[in-house]
Amino acid sequence: MKSCTYSCQTAGHLTGRREFFGNMARTGAGAALAGLGLFASPAVAAQLGADQKRLLIVRMAGGLSQLESWDPKPGTATGGPFRAIPTSVPGMHICELLPHTAKQMHHLSLVRGINTHEDDHGKGDYLIMTGRRKREGVQDPQLGAVAAKALDTADRSLPGHIVITPGGGGGRSADSAYLGPKYASIVLGNGNPPQHMLRPDSLAENAVICANDLRRKVNDRFALRRRTAETEAWTQSFEQAQELMRQREVFDITKEADKDRERYGDSDFGRHCLLARRLIEKGITCVNLTHANYDTHNENFNFHFEQLGDFDKPF
Repeated sequence: MKSCTYSCQTAGHLTGRREFFGNMARTGAGAALAGLGLFASPAVAAQLGADQKRLLIVRMAGGLSQLESWDPKPGTATGGPFRAIPTSVPGMHICELLPHTAKQMHHLSLVRGINTHEDDHGKGDYLIMTGRRKREGVQDPQLGAVAAKALDTADRSLPGHIVITPGGGGGRSADSAYLGPKYASIVLGNGNPPQHMLRPDSLAENAVICANDLRRKVNDRFALRRRTAETEAWTQSFEQAQELMRQREVFDITKEADKDRERYGDSDFGRHCLLARRLIEKGITCVNLTHANYDTHNENFNFHFEQLGDFDKPF
């Protein structure tokens, strides 16, 4: 299969859409940096990094009904009560519950042919996020961890993979699997910054500096004879925590302009979208944002009317 031959010759245009999906299918998530295929190439990753490429994943957990969103079927037996409306792309229609998104469709690519063939939420989610079906005793890295790994640079100080969830607490997940804890996501429960970002008043700044200097010296001495992946992970976690404390304002959306905060709205999802934008602009490689929950076993139409009303404008 031949690649595209666009005149701009950028990394994003040197591969055709069908070739990209073909590479993903052939490679699988367990090889070549978890199925990233072409994008696992050091040269391509370097080009994407230089181009400041970032990844935003918006997960509509539950999941979202295609008939009430991207692929409406009005006038059919299962089409429901909502109309299909035109978008900024001639000939492309989406559900009337997404009027703001319809105006932005010229910025989007819509793929309507995806089917996981899974009847279980967890298995379907795993397949979408890793590119592999769940197997006994095997854990695959999620897409955000793969992007953080592929686009990592020596000068990156902030984590490459952050998850923003509605409700819940924070912490660090294990979604990077064999790529290692450096690329595991930091979870911002309900969009709140990581915990313990401020130095306690009871600790003098000089005392903290001295303690960290001593820790580094002990770690370095230990690593001379007993360096392992586990000790590397602990050391890297401490250093990243220090950097997060130094750059904690990256999580503070009150630093955004008032007009932007008004534009995104005062809902949880609006604040989370603005936070995601801020994180990406500050250099985070991948932000995974969740809007939940679309698991509608009853009151489907009323439920989507409310949920997509909350989703549409911030998205």
